[in-house]
Amino acid sequence: MQTMNYIIGVDLDNTLVSYDSLIYSIALGCGFIKAGSRKSKRSIRDIIRKLPDGEEKWQRLQAIMYGPRMKEAEIIPSVEEFFRLCKKNKVKVYIISHKTGFSVYDDTKTNLRAAALDWMERNKFFKADGLSLPRKNVYFKGTREEKIGRIKQLGCTHFIDDLEETFLESSFPKGVKKILYNPHEDHSGLHDILVFRRWGDINGYFFRQDDASLQESLPLISETVGRKVISVQRIGKGRNSRVHLITCENLRKYVVKSYFSHESDKRDRLDVEFSSLKFLWNNGVRSVPRPIAAEKEHRFAIYGYIDGKKINSKEINDDDIDYAVEFLKKLDNLKAEEDSCNLPKASEACFSVREITDSIESRYNKLEKVKKEGRQNDALHDFLKKDFMPAFSEIKEWCKQQLDRNGISYSLRIDKKNQTLSPSDFGFHNALRKKDGRIIFLDFEYFGWDDPAKMISDFLLHPEMDLKSELKKRFVKKMLLNFSANEPLEARLKIVFPLFGLKWCLILLNEFLYENFLRRQFANRDKLIKDGILAEQLSKAKKLLDKISKNFKNFQYDSK
Repeated sequence: MQTMNYIIGVDLDNTLVSYDSLIYSIALGCGFIKAGSRKSKRSIRDIIRKLPDGEEKWQRLQAIMYGPRMKEAEIIPSVEEFFRLCKKNKVKVYIISHKTGFSVYDDTKTNLRAAALDWMERNKFFKADGLSLPRKNVYFKGTREEKIGRIKQLGCTHFIDDLEETFLESSFPKGVKKILYNPHEDHSGLHDILVFRRWGDINGYFFRQDDASLQESLPLISETVGRKVISVQRIGKGRNSRVHLITCENLRKYVVKSYFSHESDKRDRLDVEFSSLKFLWNNGVRSVPRPIAAEKEHRFAIYGYIDGKKINSKEINDDDIDYAVEFLKKLDNLKAEEDSCNLPKASEACFSVREITDSIESRYNKLEKVKKEGRQNDALHDFLKKDFMPAFSEIKEWCKQQLDRNGISYSLRIDKKNQTLSPSDFGFHNALRKKDGRIIFLDFEYFGWDDPAKMISDFLLHPEMDLKSELKKRFVKKMLLNFSANEPLEARLKIVFPLFGLKWCLILLNEFLYENFLRRQFANRDKLIKDGILAEQLSKAKKLLDKISKNFKNFQYDSK
């Protein structure tokens, strides 16, 4: 569906308007809550309803909030951007609100609809230099049924609301896409609904802001590379970033990579990747992309274009394995360089076995907090409780026994001399083969100091590399030979490998976490069907857990 064909209906209260700060002020003034209570309409409502005559107190408070004091309510962040994007893209948008004219609990007899229109006027909804919404596009209805009738009459293709009840009505039109604005919950129990916590994400759903943002940055990119950009093409299928191929008027090509940013993701992917590639390039490593410029304010970096093709795992041979090992050994040698001390730890680096198990438990705890609503989420919790945790407990105990037998500490971190520099997410899935056969390794967002045992384990376990067992054995043999100075590496690898296998089981379930699914949607060209993806990822995790559980006592890739 093209953007020009959208007809978007939007609810008003708690969808466009935030009452959190206002309701806190009113409730505090009435003595219903204590100072320092959470500024959340839902939280304050629950507190008030527990008071004597709590329901009546709540109704009177709402009457004040929607009536005489509505002018103090705030517009939700990124709502203004939504209306401007609708105007820019010539999208029809209507506000359709379930709102009566007056409240029986309001002693001031304020017209609630007039108060809402006044609030919209104050926030420039109807101004040509504001949000440019025609006043005639605002509808107030006395019942939910009338509201749904107006949605039908206007021919809405999408409707955005903060209440599931609207979508649960049997009369709600089946052809209208249901979008729940839900800043307090991870998901909905409805199977045919899109759920967003933030309006910025809703804007991203309707309008391809990634390309729009890049288009606005073309003058800056042209200035940086010294030539005018004449074409932009989306390439790649990454899960964390968007990648564009740009061609300049001299036909020189570059790659522009736009990086996902989210408050829950503390790692500065742009800075890590660009600075790491710059370090490698400055030290003579040429089997990586050339870093050209980073624009932190605009969240993108420019790299040299690599004329190569993706590598099919079935075509990988012994020489490719040897090349990968040589590359990793070259990185290990660079740790002697003085400026290597400025490099970060690799993403989720683990320098002791305890840190590995702690990492697994941390991921498990995050997944355990996913709400038990919906078929896929119920299946997730069933898997975690009945399958994963028993396997984790057994394997963890076995690992501790093996550590004792080999004289390796569970808690002591490995020495710096036994650490290495690692891309972390390393393998042929993140590589291109040039026409001359040379391999260029990509994706250094997770680069940094790490344990070689983790680096080897991740290479063997990565779900996107379906390598033959013989090739994996060759990789292990060559790596142990090249890292022979790291004496306990072989024993430690065989002990921790099943733990990293368990961790990969949980990594496969990342999409059950809101911010991780959001990052995947950010990088993807098409809108993703969440239920299908969750089912697919859970199936992969089950298969991997079964494999690890059956073989954890015997390292499969021992070439001896």
